[in-house]
Amino acid sequence: MSNNNNIFNYVHTLSDSVNRLCMTVASLFLLFMLIFVVIQVVTRYAFEAPPEWTEEAARYCMIWMGLLGSTVSFYKKQDPILFQPNEAMRKKYGLLIRIIKFIAVMLFIAPLIYFGPAFIMRHLGRLSESLELELALVVSIIPLYACIVAIHACSRLFSRE
Repeated sequence: MSNNNNIFNYVHTLSDSVNRLCMTVASLFLLFMLIFVVIQVVTRYAFEAPPEWTEEAARYCMIWMGLLGSTVSFYKKQDPILFQPNEAMRKKYGLLIRIIKFIAVMLFIAPLIYFGPAFIMRHLGRLSESLELELALVVSIIPLYACIVAIHACSRLFSRE
């Protein structure tokens, strides 16, 4: 049993650490997105010549910020909940409810994880229009998002709540 507790503690610690990292990186992408939008607005109205790259950079920051932010929301259990069992139900069927929720989450993210590498490979060699950024870097957030959610889902499954 001690070995199982070590595994459970490791999963919880990993989930906590990944969440802190995601929160930090999502916040940075939010900051960068804001900076790019301000540059876009100022140059559009002050100089009537906005650089094209700011719109694209803001869009990519928004994609990464949104998906990383949604992992934080999932971690904090602030995601949309379709079924909220009452206290008596949680006491009686707690493990079963956690297993069903885990399976539901895994059914959602499994295709993202499974097809993610092929999706990234299809974007290798393709460059964005104005930044000339490798699009594989941009779309790599999708399987990364799914893997992070899987870590948090495992942590939820092993929780005692």
